[in-house]
Amino acid sequence: MTGTNMAPAPATRLVRQAPCMPDCPALVELVAIAARSAETADSNSRERELFDAYEELRTHAITLARAQEWATPEQMADQFPSLTGFDEIERLNAASRETETASVLSDGALAARVRQALVELAAWAKGIVIAYQALDRDVEGDA
Repeated sequence: MTGTNMAPAPATRLVRQAPCMPDCPALVELVAIAARSAETADSNSRERELFDAYEELRTHAITLARAQEWATPEQMADQFPSLTGFDEIERLNAASRETETASVLSDGALAARVRQALVELAAWAKGIVIAYQALDRDVEGDA
């Protein structure tokens, strides 16, 4: 489209309507969540420390996502289950395999799932940051 009445590109509209731009505090918090999640996943933390860090980071991410309208708490809980949620998932998996006893994750297995969830949490946070950076470049390019 040419001329002075050019409609903004969809990405431009999204950035202009977005509650947060690349230099806003929420994105700085996301960078911190991504870094700490990745560091914790790679660390040799004891299981209790690992679980506590996951719950803290998960809670922070859910609060931030809700405040910025990136996702509902329910959507975040589906993507990043609580520690008890991991046990419930295991029970449902066991029931679907028709085992007689619904199992609960051992601490070692739970730690492995939490480490994976921390990697996924880091990727989620970094993905939002990258998306905002790309949208910001689009807006700057349109100016």
